[in-house]
Amino acid sequence: MAGVTMLVAALACGALEVQWLAPEACPAPDLSRLSASSGRAVARLEQPAAGTWRLTLTFVEPFRADRALELSSCDDARRAARALLVLGLQGAEAFQAFEAPVSPPPIVEAPAPRRVEVAARVGGAGAVGAAPGLSGRFVAGVDVRVAGFAVGLWARAGLPVDYATAVEGSRVRLWPVAGGELTGCWAPRVGRLTFGACGSLALEWWRLTGLGVTDPGQGSAAALSLGPLARLTVRAVAALELGVAAAVRVAALRPAALLDGREVLSAAPVGVEAQAFVGWRFGDAGP
Repeated sequence: MAGVTMLVAALACGALEVQWLAPEACPAPDLSRLSASSGRAVARLEQPAAGTWRLTLTFVEPFRADRALELSSCDDARRAARALLVLGLQGAEAFQAFEAPVSPPPIVEAPAPRRVEVAARVGGAGAVGAAPGLSGRFVAGVDVRVAGFAVGLWARAGLPVDYATAVEGSRVRLWPVAGGELTGCWAPRVGRLTFGACGSLALEWWRLTGLGVTDPGQGSAAALSLGPLARLTVRAVAALELGVAAAVRVAALRPAALLDGREVLSAAPVGVEAQAFVGWRFGDAGP
């Protein structure tokens, strides 16, 4: 290997520096097309054997890369070096000139997980109209509240009550043995108070027994009612809460008592029920 030729004289006004390391018999190619380019590169040309030339081109700026080619003559090596420099340096400048600025991706806050609140409640209820006179119930249930909406499932068990019929001396004992109630509520909260505007569906199994007649009989039937329910609960101490509710119950199935084939007692088409309960709240579903 002879001298080193640097293209500084021809490109002194530019910001481009190319080192051409090659035998003196193989001068640097014409790089006038790169006079407006900026960067640094090193071109090394070697002749390991007769008729074989190896070109190694190393880009230093504005990027780092190495290219190596095997060629058959000095002229082929000069043309290849020139082409690689033009494509590499000018291509990098064009890419940088037209490269759109990359904006950082917008910050998307993950939605807060919906909090679940569970309330276990137990209490009593008094109903008027569902059966003649006043009848009582024990109630116990669980309400699940998420994002201001609540769904509840309650168990119901009634106390037996005797009612006189139109037949003298005869009575009917009505016993709401067991049942259940499903509620769905919009339940906003203000401080310690929670209001509930609900729909209710109640199903009970009634047992009816004749009393005071020569041949008393008994039977059972389902009573189904639905209607609106309003509820108010107040958080008393810690997770302890107290509540009241009022419901209007429209009968869909109405059990009736028969005496000698004649109806002597039946559930009214519309009734009203009042509830009072105490509960314990687990979790907090917010407003």
